[in-house]
Amino acid sequence: MFKLNLAWVILSVFALPALSEQNKKPTQKAPAEIMLKTASGEKVFPLRKDEKLPSKAKIFVFVAHDCPISNKYAPTLNTLTREYTPKGFQFYVVYTESDLKPETARKHAKEFGYTCPTLLDPKHKLSKRLGAKVTPQAFLLDKEGKIAYSGRIDDRFIDFGKERHRATVADLRNALDNTLAGKPISPKQTKSIGCYIPEE
Repeated sequence: MFKLNLAWVILSVFALPALSEQNKKPTQKAPAEIMLKTASGEKVFPLRKDEKLPSKAKIFVFVAHDCPISNKYAPTLNTLTREYTPKGFQFYVVYTESDLKPETARKHAKEFGYTCPTLLDPKHKLSKRLGAKVTPQAFLLDKEGKIAYSGRIDDRFIDFGKERHRATVADLRNALDNTLAGKPISPKQTKSIGCYIPEE
């Protein structure tokens, strides 16, 4: 009996390290850094944390230059950019078309009055990373780069082709205000109505 117990002890000593190795979770690689170009050709690392920029959050709004819903939201987006940029928020307009020429994006941005940086995402690197599916769709990233809010800008559009005379809930504005006040954002996610971003 003693010899049998001793054998079990020896077996356990050698087996435990093997079990421990099996239970270890595989090491996860950090996601590759994303580099996009602006409509003017400048390189931008939109998800990189910039210690020199004391932004409270980054806001990415995905658009398509020929999407009527995106274009209808341009005045609202410009108002938010004008009001909240001085309060420490960084806004970006992200064009999602794979075949959009930079000069077309520049012309569109000028026509619709965008004053924030305009990024080109032809390979959908940023849209896939954040999970954008339609245009327009907004993402608010906190200081740590985590998605604090994603979804519609407001509830003006009920469905594709159906819209209210005016919005009754300003979701993105509410998320910005809650961020300023240090309050939790609720809801953290809403459904966006717009033009689908084609999957590659």
